[in-house]
Amino acid sequence: MLSTNAPISWLTQQSHDRLKTELDLLLDKRSDEAIALGPEALETRIRQLTALLKNSRVHSPDDDGVVEPGMLVEAEVAGDIVRFLMGSREISDHGNIDVFSEKSPLGAAIYGRKPGERATYTAPSGRAIDVVILSAKPFLGDAAGA
Repeated sequence: MLSTNAPISWLTQQSHDRLKTELDLLLDKRSDEAIALGPEALETRIRQLTALLKNSRVHSPDDDGVVEPGMLVEAEVAGDIVRFLMGSREISDHGNIDVFSEKSPLGAAIYGRKPGERATYTAPSGRAIDVVILSAKPFLGDAAGA
C-alpha cells in the first residue's frame, strides 16, 4: 500500500530486489557488524529503505525511445550533450551517472518525449533552457551498457 503523503518512486525490478536485499541484511544484522555503521545511521537507512520500498512501483520501460523513468537519456541541454538516468537515484547503484527525477524541471519538460523532440524548461535562476532529445534507452544497470 502506498503512503498518500510520499511521492511514488519508480524502480526497476533489479533495483527493487537490490534494495530489498539491503534492507533484509540491515534488519538481520542490527546487532552484528551493521551496527558498526552506528546505531543512528543504521536506523536511518532502515527507515529510508522501508519508506522507499513502501512507496515504490516496479517499472521496466519499453525500448520505444520514450523518455520515462528507467530510461538512460542522451540530450542536448543548452548546447551541451549530456547523458543521465530518468528516475530515482535508487535505480542506479553506480555513482558515475547523473539522475533526474521526472518531477525535476528538466525531467518534467522532457517526460513522454522522443528523440528529435524539443522542449524548454526554466532553471532555478529563471533562465529558459532548451533541450533536444537525442536518444532514450532502457537503463540496463550501467551507463555504458544501455
